[in-house]
Amino acid sequence: MSPSYVHSTPRKAKPTFDPSGLESKRKSLVELIGEIPQYSLSQFQAALLPHVSKNDIERVKDTLKITSDKQWMAKKMGFSTPSSSDKSESVTFHPLSTIFNEIAQAAESLRICKSAAVTMQDSPDTSPISSDKSAHKTRPDACLVTKKKRSTGPARVDKSGYRAKVAGISWTDIAATLEYKKSKNSANILDDISKVLWSMSLVMALDPCRRATFAFTVEDSSMRVWFCDRSGFAVSDEFDFMEDLDTLLAIILAFCKASEQELGFDPTVQRVFIGETEQFIIRCQLGSEIETYRTMRVISETGAQFVVSHGTRVWEVERLNSVTLERLNEPTRVLKDTWIETTRVAEGERYRSIKAFNWESEQDRILAVNHFLKFRGDEHVLLNGTRDTTFELIRRNCLEPEATRLDLSHADNSPTPAAPPPKVASTGLFSSENLLGKSTHPLDVPHSLARRLKKAVVNKQHYRIVFDEVGVAISQAQNFGDVFDGICGANKGLILLQKMGLVHRDISISNILVVNNVGKLADLEFVMPYERPLGDTVHGDLSGTPYFMAAEVCSGEYIFHFNHRLPRKGEIGFFVQNYLHDAESLWWVALWFLVYTVPAREPPTQHLLPTLSDERRQAAESCFPSISIRDESNPLYNSKVREMAIPPEYEPYHTALCDWGERLMDIYAECQPARFKFVEEKMDGIHENLDGLISSTSQNATTVGRFDAIWTHPTIPLMTADE
Repeated sequence: MSPSYVHSTPRKAKPTFDPSGLESKRKSLVELIGEIPQYSLSQFQAALLPHVSKNDIERVKDTLKITSDKQWMAKKMGFSTPSSSDKSESVTFHPLSTIFNEIAQAAESLRICKSAAVTMQDSPDTSPISSDKSAHKTRPDACLVTKKKRSTGPARVDKSGYRAKVAGISWTDIAATLEYKKSKNSANILDDISKVLWSMSLVMALDPCRRATFAFTVEDSSMRVWFCDRSGFAVSDEFDFMEDLDTLLAIILAFCKASEQELGFDPTVQRVFIGETEQFIIRCQLGSEIETYRTMRVISETGAQFVVSHGTRVWEVERLNSVTLERLNEPTRVLKDTWIETTRVAEGERYRSIKAFNWESEQDRILAVNHFLKFRGDEHVLLNGTRDTTFELIRRNCLEPEATRLDLSHADNSPTPAAPPPKVASTGLFSSENLLGKSTHPLDVPHSLARRLKKAVVNKQHYRIVFDEVGVAISQAQNFGDVFDGICGANKGLILLQKMGLVHRDISISNILVVNNVGKLADLEFVMPYERPLGDTVHGDLSGTPYFMAAEVCSGEYIFHFNHRLPRKGEIGFFVQNYLHDAESLWWVALWFLVYTVPAREPPTQHLLPTLSDERRQAAESCFPSISIRDESNPLYNSKVREMAIPPEYEPYHTALCDWGERLMDIYAECQPARFKFVEEKMDGIHENLDGLISSTSQNATTVGRFDAIWTHPTIPLMTADE
């Protein structure tokens, strides 16, 4: 059987942008983040910006003939405070750009910096240029723009689809965005915060060359500096820029002196344009070899959509000569770029352990070769010989994770009133397009999952891994044969992981690949050894992808035999992911294809895809533990699955899937026969025991043949919780 996949993969899904929903998306992002660590200006500058001496500040003031800070600022700005200005907001704050650039010129003339790294430009009425149409409605009031341009070949897409080169500020050249308000009140403060958080999130989502980024908010004469990297956001205390000129000068001079690395750019990634197509050249230190790759197409970048995430991007790449940058005559490969916790075992180590494992039989060794990707090498990214980590390198160990926190709902420093438990709104933020574009289907995220996005700040390290095989995720399949090639192969991978004592912990339609009709289990970065949970031991670090997470993983507790009595010593108490949860996740994958596809039309059409009726959508969502509230007495398989209305062609597939689900329920009952009791031996060989039912489901599903996907699963990032 030859795979039938969608072969053309655009750089990013480009749904129609919904400008009317932009404000609600910004507000939802603020609500999701909730609070941000806040630091003194001295801490913030010491951690994130180049050092500026008091002597340099005085030299600049002498050059600009500043004798009175307040008088000089009032003269330059044209008023004593912005709130006293009778001009428009853009006109009122325009002098800030002039002040910034005059200070930058003074720094150059005094050789404080050879050439200022950035200039300040106003942009209240135009959107910065982006090759991604989704960014065209975001308009910062002003930007700090790098002098060294990274936007070679910028293009805008007009209504006819024509890509025209235009002059202007590009998102790829922005080191910081600024938002202004003439008056300071709660509404204005929150509006500015929502805009800078959105802009920073947009920068991190759109640009693979970015490790971090900055922003400023200004209300009247109060200014704050904002920052984010893959560990999270940070904000400075506010200061009065009209009165505290020394602090303003120190910040401006720091940005002028900053290297591209200090501005948040990744010097190991170079943006290039092949014709009008944006690609990236990435240099990797794989062992003793430096290998240079050029991206060809994006395989996945949904993991980069949220700032506080692993920022994972996956490309198909071609290898280049590291000196001439000419393409080598080698097969294409896969390169994965991500930020992992410094405490986590690197994915490459899992592949090395699989290769080195002493398998019981030659058959197991062959299965390991067949059902895992061929690993080429990996690297912990080094910048100037130092590991690229968020705490040590980016933040210089100067920002304590447990800092005072700014409550974004009361950022005006007013007393925080008592409030009901937070709710995550059903908005386009959690939708098939995630941060960008028009929401095709809002998703309510359970508090247990939303809470994991608000977890404590953790140290992360920049990591890359390269594979010699290019697979296609079953999320892109159009044929049930291809889907179950992947599912059956993934179960073989789970069999092998269990023999090694490992739990995968992130089974999803994106992590199951097909290479030459062979299913492969991929994304081993969250694989961990299984440990028996005891009442006196705390376990945590739960992970998974919504829609495919086991019901117990969603709730973070054992729910098949639940009561409120605390466990006694030696009893099962604290929750830990196990082999059964991997098996359940694979079942959710098969269910997803049952409820969110329909038999393909003949002849196939690309423009008239079927849609879900409200009734079927509600029935479908009610089946998934990460989407709906579960019946604790029967959280996995229930009557809703058996009674669901489906196309007649799917009946054999449906019946086999229900049998598979009922068997899973039986295994849960065997493993948890009583409250706070877990019979681990009942999990022995669980994936092998289910292999026959999976094969039976495969046989019944493949008779359907081609299908049309009627809804794409939401691109919510993988959830983790260190609790």
